[in-house]
Amino acid sequence: MTRIAAELGARYVLEGSVRKAGPRVRVNAQLIDAASGHHLWAKRYDRDLDDIFALQDEITETIVASIEPEIGRAEQQRAARKAPEALDAWENAMRAQWHINQQTREDDEKARRLLARAVHQDPDWSGAAALQAMCEILAANRDLRLDLSRNFETAATAARRALAVNEGDWLAHTALGAALLFANRHEAGIQELNRAIELNPSAARAYHFLGGCQVFTGYCEEAIHTLEIWQRLDPNDPLRTHALSAFSLGHLLLGNYEAAKAFGEQAIAAQGENFRGYHRLVAALGMLGDTAAAASAIATLRRLHPDVSLSYFDTAYTFRRGEDREHFLDGLRRAGLEI
Repeated sequence: MTRIAAELGARYVLEGSVRKAGPRVRVNAQLIDAASGHHLWAKRYDRDLDDIFALQDEITETIVASIEPEIGRAEQQRAARKAPEALDAWENAMRAQWHINQQTREDDEKARRLLARAVHQDPDWSGAAALQAMCEILAANRDLRLDLSRNFETAATAARRALAVNEGDWLAHTALGAALLFANRHEAGIQELNRAIELNPSAARAYHFLGGCQVFTGYCEEAIHTLEIWQRLDPNDPLRTHALSAFSLGHLLLGNYEAAKAFGEQAIAAQGENFRGYHRLVAALGMLGDTAAAASAIATLRRLHPDVSLSYFDTAYTFRRGEDREHFLDGLRRAGLEI
């Protein structure tokens, strides 16, 4: 495998096998790091052979969608091992993405420095500016010290700069869509996010943000479907806490309170400092009337978000529909959260 990769000039190799038994076929696929020989990803597909061409299209699409995030994470790890002075623009961006995935204030700062270096190294590459925008979007969701309006304006500016270089940059459209949501331009945000998916139908991050935008726009049933696609595309997403929180809020607004509670708990299990996950969990517990569990969750929320208030929710939770805002706030109040 190492020899074949060297001959092809490939860093990663996808290998597989096909076995047929009667009307069934089994396809095994593995993604391999050619330098180390380590398996980064593997999956088995068992299907009927009723329509061989549809089967071929399905497996091809599934494999491509599945390996893209795994290669991205492998590239981040590879860049993290190199000396800083040896990094080119792409490697600086990959190292920045690794820091973003750590979900801390300190790592966000390191990511910003790396991305500024990447933009300086290659101003004609849209990828670094798009990732700058995404860094600011994610930071705004987890760093209470930030001025949200300024952060989202910074994100929108970086996204538009990336699109001026390359209109086909799906990540820039994703970040711009999220920034437009915060500016209460819900439909424009959805349009940008749909454009991102049109450009890259395998982009799990675009489905994640589209689902969140749909929740705040009032399209909660569509949001659940969108987020299920995200989950299939990248079940190992290091930033899954945010998408799980969106699942929770979508189910809450649909009146599926047990599901809202379950997804809120999953969001917190994925990232224990996710105070927005606690917002949704507390609201779900309030609607369920579980006052004991709500009191415990509120105690943790107060530690993570000491100044939680109505003004915060009116700034950070850009519901398009007044009834969705009241539904959410009703859950928080029933839980015993004083806002």
